[in-house]
Amino acid sequence: MVPRAFLRDDRHDRWLNREQTARRLNIHENSVTKMVREQQLSSRYANVGAKKILFIAADEVERLASVQESDLDRDAFKKKFNAISFAEAARLAGVSIPHIEGLVKSGCVKTVVRFTSVFVLRNSIEDLIARIECLVRPSGDETANLINVVRAIQVYKNLHIGVFLRSVLKEKISPIRIDSRKRGLRRFLFDNAYVERLAQQLGSEEGLTARQAGQQFF
Repeated sequence: MVPRAFLRDDRHDRWLNREQTARRLNIHENSVTKMVREQQLSSRYANVGAKKILFIAADEVERLASVQESDLDRDAFKKKFNAISFAEAARLAGVSIPHIEGLVKSGCVKTVVRFTSVFVLRNSIEDLIARIECLVRPSGDETANLINVVRAIQVYKNLHIGVFLRSVLKEKISPIRIDSRKRGLRRFLFDNAYVERLAQQLGSEEGLTARQAGQQFF
């Protein structure tokens, strides 16, 4: 039984419970919980009846299952899948490792798993940067107070990096300038007034969703 609210999640269209995930990956259920805690798999909790159930994104389980038995060594594996470590991904994106973890959790960046090691798909970061670059909408307002992605999520505590960038991709907000001195995601500058408005809007939506989620089940 999957909560109705999950069906509105445009990042994943199918979910498995912990038992199904463990069976698909041929591992213990406790190992599934550990992988979720370490953000190797996207997951959500929901109250189903009197129980709190953990659901895992099925597409990520299938991707893990498809490569888990690879006989390639670490370097060959990384080369084949164009995979990089979280530290390498952070340098490429111009952000911190926790930011990369947030992007993975939100579905903005994809990962691949080799046994117990998780790698970031380099192409997913490069594609994310390229997509945002195509969404730059220059503003003629020279007095605008500009703010980049990293600074925005520091200032507005409810504005997590994944949520913010998904809003950019959905064109709820657009970068208005590129700082050529910076690299990766730090290059994109936004009008702070619009960022503040987005943070307020998302805060209101989160409150509404939290109140409704417990009522929408099959």
